[in-house]
Amino acid sequence: MAQQATRTKDQRTLVKEHKGYEGGLDQPMSWDRVVQKFHWLSEAFADEGLRGKLIKAVQDLDAHRISAVMDLLAQVRPSETYPRTIAGI
Repeated sequence: MAQQATRTKDQRTLVKEHKGYEGGLDQPMSWDRVVQKFHWLSEAFADEGLRGKLIKAVQDLDAHRISAVMDLLAQVRPSETYPRTIAGI
């Protein structure tokens, strides 16, 4: 069982145990699976083109200015706008 510790600003330490779930410390997701989940979670809030630009920006994060990534994120809708077509994961 893996543990993850987080320290708060007031110096408290919170420890969370991860018991073998996908994306946990002991079972990291592959990049392809991360992208698949991103599309599923964001489908209703950003069209396919914007989702693709966001994925590309994250893949090449060192080559992009933070302001460019923030400009992309600002285009994401705050409420569901687009129809969902991807089945739940």
